[in-house]
Amino acid sequence: MSRRFVALLAGMAGAAAVVGGCGATQVVDPVARAANATLSSAGYKMSGVMSVTGSAAPVTAKMKGAIDSATSSGTMTIDEVVGGQHVHAPVIFSSLSFWMKSGAIPGAAARTGGKAWIYLDMSKALGAVGVGALPSTTNPS
Repeated sequence: MSRRFVALLAGMAGAAAVVGGCGATQVVDPVARAANATLSSAGYKMSGVMSVTGSAAPVTAKMKGAIDSATSSGTMTIDEVVGGQHVHAPVIFSSLSFWMKSGAIPGAAARTGGKAWIYLDMSKALGAVGVGALPSTTNPS
């Protein structure tokens, strides 16, 4: 083999390693870069919109929050309209256990004996309305 051929192969192998990301610390593709950032982060932000119709009181809601992937816990704020009444509810959660600020729901403090937070086991609550098993984590993958 000639030196020129060996140099050409070495150059091609180096270029393939850079283009293929083999050992590279930078990812060129923006989608791959976003996926890489998500996988290496300790958590993520979330937002969502919900609309429930067909019930006695239609519900619309917007949710926004942050989730710690390592502990499957986080915080969020829910802004919803239930039967024409606006509710702004701060929420703390861990897996499927949720705590909602009782002052967010009109009249809730009186019904809870003045407790500042209302506890909700989401798996039991959804099971009571016919929703089957839920995942036990908040991992978006």
